[in-house]
Amino acid sequence: MPKEVAIVERLSRTLHDVHEHAERRFRDDVQTYRSGVQAMASAGGSLPEADAEKLLAATQSLGISPDRMVDDSTVFMSIANIQKRIDAIDARNAERQAPLPQLQSNYNEARTIWGKVKSECDQRLAAAQSAVTDAERALAKVANQRDERADDERQQIQQLRDRNPHLFATLTSDEMRRYLAPSQPIRLL
Repeated sequence: MPKEVAIVERLSRTLHDVHEHAERRFRDDVQTYRSGVQAMASAGGSLPEADAEKLLAATQSLGISPDRMVDDSTVFMSIANIQKRIDAIDARNAERQAPLPQLQSNYNEARTIWGKVKSECDQRLAAAQSAVTDAERALAKVANQRDERADDERQQIQQLRDRNPHLFATLTSDEMRRYLAPSQPIRLL
């Protein structure tokens, strides 16, 4: 007796497999494009030939124009420049805070000495108290400095990410095509 096949079920499974393959290919192309554009931005606009071929294939598959690729590369360059400014701010903040451990150690040491000599005599107590006061002032002077803020730079990065979801968000292929489609002039009847 010949084996029977459920045609509708097999067709449904085949269509599901094709859809999954297309989605996986789309996600791979998006990732290849994002990585390639970021690498292109880091390398000043050029890539090794093998990487360039992968990027061009992904770009063609996604329907991305050369102008869009240049714009997207510029986004990554802007983010890198902003990140450099943030890193410089963080480095300056860390440099300002660098004396804190030594100052804290000096303060703790002065407090220990003060505690030991307090019971011995008032004269030594006064000298030790002076050392504590100096250490407290030095510690407070550095500890109470306000750190430089990088909120504006972080907001600029977020705005760039929000304006370019095709580079950072998870999009369906339809959303990606709609987002990247060149704007069409409106026809009046």
